[in-house]
This record gives sequence, structure tokens and C-alpha cells, in this order.
Amino acid sequence: MKQKLKAQIKERVASIAYNEKGFPSPFLFKDLKKAALKIIEAMHANTEILVVGDYDADGVISSAIMAKFFKSLDYKHVRIAIPNRFMDGYGISKKFLEKHHAPLIITVDNGINAFEAAQFCKEKNYTLIITDHHCLHHDKIPDAYAVINPKRPDCDFIQKEVCGALVAFYLCYGIHQLLGKEKSHSSELLCLAGVATIADMMPLTFFNRFLVSKALYFLQKESLGAMGFLRQREVFRKRSLKASDISFNIAPLINSAGRMQDAKMALDFLSANNFQDGYSLYERLKACNMKRKMIQQQVFEEAFKHAMVGEKIIVAFKDNWHEGVLGIVASKLVEATQKPSLVFTFKEGVYKGSARSSPNIDLIDALNGVSSLLLGYGGHRQACGLSVGKNNIVSLFETLENFDFKVLPFYEKEPPLTLNLKDIDRELLEIIEMGEPYGQENPEPLFQAKNLEVIEEKIIKESHQILRFKDKECVKEAIYFNAERFLKAGERVSVLFSVELDECSNEPKMFVKSLL
Repeated sequence: MKQKLKAQIKERVASIAYNEKGFPSPFLFKDLKKAALKIIEAMHANTEILVVGDYDADGVISSAIMAKFFKSLDYKHVRIAIPNRFMDGYGISKKFLEKHHAPLIITVDNGINAFEAAQFCKEKNYTLIITDHHCLHHDKIPDAYAVINPKRPDCDFIQKEVCGALVAFYLCYGIHQLLGKEKSHSSELLCLAGVATIADMMPLTFFNRFLVSKALYFLQKESLGAMGFLRQREVFRKRSLKASDISFNIAPLINSAGRMQDAKMALDFLSANNFQDGYSLYERLKACNMKRKMIQQQVFEEAFKHAMVGEKIIVAFKDNWHEGVLGIVASKLVEATQKPSLVFTFKEGVYKGSARSSPNIDLIDALNGVSSLLLGYGGHRQACGLSVGKNNIVSLFETLENFDFKVLPFYEKEPPLTLNLKDIDRELLEIIEMGEPYGQENPEPLFQAKNLEVIEEKIIKESHQILRFKDKECVKEAIYFNAERFLKAGERVSVLFSVELDECSNEPKMFVKSLL
């Protein structure tokens, strides 16, 4: 069994490896050199620069990268502005620019569909540089001075599916090169781009895999500002840092500010210069995240109960649902039903919502096909934001239910290997670690064990359970997070699980994913 697993992991790693040396040139990005030269020209003239970010983790981290970059150059004529989810809506807009503007405006993690804002900048004689990674609407781009986006058909960067922070990082990288700096990128900015890659659920393949591996290495070895602080606080027992530590412990904290209040709190945390400021903001982020969890669970239960459920699609809507948790609730509906899910709340006369899908369904293609029913939309193939008029919500469900969804090629997970408990040892852990970092399009190996006897059980924190399983030859400890039901001593079960190092005992441990 172990040899079969080793062969599977070796084959997969070979198929997703980044085989180039070092970092690709920043000037593979269309318009990046043009944008970098304009920014250098603006700095030489002491021109005021406005950076417009986004309120999710990728957008906040992109904003932090730009702030830290300009600070490293001791350039003080720069402001960072992140639209408030609840008051400003998503991304750069004419309304937002009427309140926040400058002669030179740079977007990070947004702007690719900001056609009205680009026209407004042209009328006001503002220079607009767009950096983004979201899908283009029908391959059209706004009329801006420069548009840097790997999804442009004429962009030669080596990977299309990268996060917004990586694009921002590369803009800084390009400016550094043109300025003739010896060190073209800092380890802190690299770490931030790696964290955003995980947080924004980019595929951990090819260059993304290389970047994340570097980021995890530096986070492990160096104390890097707020990221180092978070690493100590959130995963302080870890001997080795994994991508899952970022996605489960760190990314939700950064995301929580924009979901619940204002993303500026997370930006201030990432920019904190001392422990006292950092700790205060960290505590506020933790409180935001706890509130998010409570509201999310309530909305999910209501959505699951009252959704319109079709053969192909799920649509759920209610007037008072919290806008900040709609995307997570949609994701949980996809997990529960394996169907694309759209979740809306009613605000200012329209339904605002989030859509999520499984890896093989192209949501952008579907929304392009029903765009006449929508007031606006944008995002990725598996994750979109959208708005729809009050009278069109049912029509949207009916139209999507009859839509011929575009099916994408996607990574097929290997079926779980069957293990005996005696197989769970250090050798198995070493084989599993060959495939790190695990994440999107490189999922961790899952295993199954059948007819196990529960010999001990203990409930912790209301929804988790510590267990001891026994088969014919061996006893092993396990933990079952968010248990679908609590197991009882004496019963026999079959389980799906992963295997990880238990940092307390320094032994391999079963992490139960579901009952079979």
C-alpha cells in the first residue's frame, strides 16, 4: 500500500512541478513595464498616488504589499484605500473615486471590469493602472493607462491562475528591477504573496507551488512582521508550517475584518510596526472571526432549509442575511449538495449575492449566458459576486436550471487507499510529506479504514471529538473536527481520514473527515 501511495504522489508531483529556475521575469506581464515606468516617473515628480484595494484577504494583502513596498523606498506621497463592503461595494467605482482620488491611481485585486471608473478617470485626467487577476468580461478590458492581468489573452506570464497579491508583488518586483535595486524582492513581500495564494484558493501547481513553498520556508525561518506574529499566535505549536495552517488559521482572520466590519482593520494589522499595536488589532480580528462563525452557521442553516433546489442549481435568498458571510455559505451548500450554489441578501432594492461552484463547472460562462437577468457580476470560474433585480431572482433560478453548463477539465482525486491501523506510522508520514504543499488541485491523500471499534471518546469544544480506534492488530488515536455525529464507545464504524503529525505527541494521528 505504501509503495502504491509513494508512486501516486511522485507521479502527481511530477505533473504539477515548476521546472524553471527562480522567478519568471516581471515583464512577461503585458503592460507591467509600461506601468512600472509611469510609477517611477510619478515618484520622481513627488506625485500623489492612490492604491485602491479590495476587502477580502487577497485584496488586503495586495494593499499591504503596495504599502510596504512604497515604504521601503521611503516614498510618502501614497495613500491606500479599500472600499467598505457595506457602504462602497466591490472594487473601484465612479462613486468611490468621487471620494478618493489622485493624479495616479493603482488598483490591486480589482478593476478588470471597472469600465465606468476607467472612463471617469479619463474625464478627470487621472492616470489609472489596473492590476487584477479576475476573469475578463468577453475578453474586454477597461480603457486605462495600463492593465496588468494574467488572464489577458495577450499576457505571456507562465500561469493564468494566480492571485491578485502575486500580480501586485510582480509590479513591485518590476519597479525594483528598473530602479536597479540589488535585491529585486523582499522575503516579506514574497511571504505575503504566498499567503494570499493560499487564502484566495489558487491552484497549488507550477509557479504557485514554487511560490508557496518559498513563502512557507521563510515564514518558518524568519520573523516577518504581522505574518510572523500570526504564525506564533495561531500555529505556535507547529514544528513545520503547512499550507493548511494558512487556510484554516490565518486566512480567516484576515478575511474577517472585511466580512464583518471594515477591511482597514486587517490592513492596519498587516502594517503594524510594534507588538502592542499588532496585539490589539489581532484581538479585534479574533473577535470579528468569532462573530463571523456564529452568523455564518445561522445563515447556512436557514439557507439549507429554505433554498430553491433544482437538479443542477441551488438558489437561496432572504432579506436580512449578513452580506459578509454569503460566499462561505454558498461554499458550504456546494459541499453539502455538490451543486453550484447562489446565496443572496436583499439590500437597497436589489439582491446582492455570491455564487460558488465545484471545480468542473464554469460559473463565469454561465453568468455570461444569463447576463440579461443580472445587474452586475464578476470573479472567477468557481467563485463570483453578482447582483440581480428584485423581480428576476426566480427567473434566474429557472434559467440556470435549464442552462447547459460548461464542464471544465479538473483534477480527479485518487480514490482513498484502504489502511490497517498498523500502517499509520512515521514512514507513511514521510511519504505523505513528499507531496507538500497540499491545497487546490493538489489535495492531501485521504485514506479509509473499515470496521473499527471505538474504544474511547471525548467531546471537546461542543462539536469536536477525540477518539481511540481499534482494529484486529492495533490501537490509534484520532480527532474528528465538526463531527456529523458523536461516536460512542463500543460501536463499530468505517471512516475517511487524513494522517498528520500530532505536534504534542510527535506521533502520526488520524484526522477523521467523514463516516463511511
